[in-house]
Amino acid sequence: MACLALRSHKGTVRTVNQDACCAYASQTSLGEVVMAIMCDGVGGLSYGEVASATVVQGFAQWFECELPSLLDAMDAVLDCDVVRARWERLLADLNDLIRQHGRSVGAMRGPTFTGMLACGGSYIVGHVGDSRAYRLHEDELTQITEDQTLLAYKLAHNEITPQEAKTFAQRHVIMQSVGTEQRLAPAFYTGRMDDLDVMVLCSDGAYHVLGSKGLELMLQGASGWNEQLMEDACQRVLEKSMSGGERDNLSIVCLRCAGDSTGQGASSCAKEVSCLQTGELQ
Repeated sequence: MACLALRSHKGTVRTVNQDACCAYASQTSLGEVVMAIMCDGVGGLSYGEVASATVVQGFAQWFECELPSLLDAMDAVLDCDVVRARWERLLADLNDLIRQHGRSVGAMRGPTFTGMLACGGSYIVGHVGDSRAYRLHEDELTQITEDQTLLAYKLAHNEITPQEAKTFAQRHVIMQSVGTEQRLAPAFYTGRMDDLDVMVLCSDGAYHVLGSKGLELMLQGASGWNEQLMEDACQRVLEKSMSGGERDNLSIVCLRCAGDSTGQGASSCAKEVSCLQTGELQ
């Protein structure tokens, strides 16, 4: 079975944790499939924890109820195009749900979204906002997603220099979130992964202080860890970030896929951090 680990903390200042995340693994007709979702309520918007939980629960329900039949219809390998099309529709529906609810109560709300689905050595990542997905391969951490922030946009378009970016006042402004857009435009990334690779999803609170290099140093050796060791490492990432001055909510998910396990029998596991028992807005 896959190795799943996650940790989340409200941080040293916030009274509410607006992050929500989950990790799932299950045996299917294509072998073992794993999914991880990371959502972070956007700063300044009310009830971000509710919006984050709504998105996580929406994808959890999709994984449990719809994905098995979707995989049954695939020809021996994960069809990332099919998953992308379904995730685009699901994100659009969730965006409309959260947006309409916010308008009805006069309070805009919305989370970032970074989700990963992997099976048989292939993965697809969907992305909205500034949470991140990484791949740890032979102890080298590579960022998969691109931050959808005003800072990243200005750097990419040479509107500010890397030196100016260090003190850019609007560095935390994100370009889109689920529930705040009339038309959501998620980014998608696909690739291949080895059996011992570790996939990492984290909210911005878990990488601001450490940076990608700091995360890499703290996760080296993870390809050989059991679940408890990986859980301990996730906890250390959060503690190191908070001791380094991070004030935001912090969350991290790590998972390592097993090899081809088709035919080993039905089994599943799940881990989730969410403020709600259901994904319904209240």
